[in-house]
Amino acid sequence: MNEWYNSNTQRKYPISEAATCLDDAGNELPTTILADLVLLLPANMVATARVSGVVVSPHTCSVSFACALGTLAVATWLRSSGEYVTVPVVPLMPGVSGSVAFGEVPQVSSVQAYRFTTVEQSCLEVHAVHAIDPAPVNTIAPYGGDGSQQLHGLIFIEQGVNVLITSNGNEITISMDPVASTQLTSPCDRGAEQAACGRPPIRKINGVGPDANGVIHLEIIK
Repeated sequence: MNEWYNSNTQRKYPISEAATCLDDAGNELPTTILADLVLLLPANMVATARVSGVVVSPHTCSVSFACALGTLAVATWLRSSGEYVTVPVVPLMPGVSGSVAFGEVPQVSSVQAYRFTTVEQSCLEVHAVHAIDPAPVNTIAPYGGDGSQQLHGLIFIEQGVNVLITSNGNEITISMDPVASTQLTSPCDRGAEQAACGRPPIRKINGVGPDANGVIHLEIIK
């Protein structure tokens, strides 16, 4: 992977080769700072996506991304973390996500800032920006919470009872097993327990309980 990053620092990528890389003051952005980028955006933001600013300090380096609608995201790298480190972006607009790999950031004794206000200066390479459909799920919170405890960062979801997780390319679908409604609720569409429907559910027949899917198999002998 470092070989890939190193080759990218020898060209403008993830900024387009067609961009000037000259900031508003006429200073050229070093190609070694950004080694890679994966930026996921709603489709209406892709065409005008660009690097809007890079700030290099003795201890950190920050990069910001923008489009015609405003600032998209920012990412900050700590010099102490070493070269070729991937940092997740902090989204500033709904539907934005991604990560930035920082390469060889020049040593500086004071803050050095690069500002870009036009697409011609710092438009992004098409392979670095990906259009995505609006997310149908905007937040995930722990079960039983009031919604104030939202989950952040990388979230690992495990397939459990009556839950199906399927993938088709980059699309992941979380759904309920079609037969789950008959397993989780009673005919009155309430939880299958005595307190909810007034009578206890059938849990065993002649001492035989259900399998892992809640199914009781009966063999009728004539």
